[in-house]
This record gives sequence, structure tokens and C-alpha cells, in this order.
Amino acid sequence: MIVRGIMGGMGANCYIVGSEQTQDGIIVDPGGPAEVILDEVGKHGLKIKLIVATHSHFDHLVSLREVKEALGAPFAMHEVEAAAMSSAATR
Repeated sequence: MIVRGIMGGMGANCYIVGSEQTQDGIIVDPGGPAEVILDEVGKHGLKIKLIVATHSHFDHLVSLREVKEALGAPFAMHEVEAAAMSSAATR
């Protein structure tokens, strides 16, 4: 198991978790600097299968767009959090 923690600029933790056997991985809370996240993924040769957010606070999502575009991985979050983000965006 590969587990790497990255501290974001606002103190949010981002985790990269992957399998040493399959090289499949996930990113949890992409709030760290995108270049650092992508460097760690590349360093371990991971194929990111999913990007997950534990909740919708900005500091946990600050690098989501850049990481998602670079890796082409789908994004998931709980439907309650997704609804909260959608309603906040329309205010």
C-alpha cells in the first residue's frame, strides 16, 4: 500500500493512496498544490481511478480542476455535500 499525505496551503490534508501491485490509486481531498499532487502520483507510477472529496470546503478542493484535468479521473463526493456546493454556487 502506498499512502502519501500532502499538506495544503490552508492546512487541509490531501491523501494519495495506491496499490503497489496494481498501481491503481485514488486521491482524497485534492487541496494541496496541484504540482505536488501530480508529482507524487507520477513518482509512484499510479493510475488514479478516482478523486474523492470528504466534504465541500474550498480548502479540500482547491486543486480539483487542475488535478482532474491532468489525470482524467472521475470525481466523487457524497450527494449531500454536492447539493450544498450547488446551492452555494447559485447564491
